[in-house]
Amino acid sequence: QHPDNKIVFQMQDTGAFGYNKRTVEIKPFLGTIVKVSTVDTSGVLDKKWVKSDKFVNGLKLKEP
Repeated sequence: QHPDNKIVFQMQDTGAFGYNKRTVEIKPFLGTIVKVSTVDTSGVLDKKWVKSDKFVNGLKLKEP
């Protein structure tokens, strides 16, 4: 219904303590401003969403 909305899995490195993991929904608002909110994916209907397994290495970290 809303092609601009995205559900994204995010990981934040906390150093020696591992990673903070969260699944968020990103909604564009007034062009360049976005609204980010935590979402529970258990209620998402598979027919309405397209799953994309795209690897993004924004920090240009070396892979093992």
